[in-house]
Amino acid sequence: MHARAASSRTQQFSETDVIAANQIAGAGVAAVGKRKQAVRQIYLTREQEYAFIRADMRRLLLTAGGLFVLMIALLFLLD
Repeated sequence: MHARAASSRTQQFSETDVIAANQIAGAGVAAVGKRKQAVRQIYLTREQEYAFIRADMRRLLLTAGGLFVLMIALLFLLD
């Protein structure tokens, strides 16, 4: 029990450690914010877009159908 309590204790930091960590973190955020991100646009044809939609709808209907069958089975099992 003592070993488990000792392993789960959090480390105590001094105030100077916390201030130094905040300064380092703030410098990293400022450097990341100044970089421009490359924007890459992807163009899909109408057929490709409809193929994605059909695949998503098929997956959605299969999931909904499976859940419906499961609910009906549970209705008969639990009733």
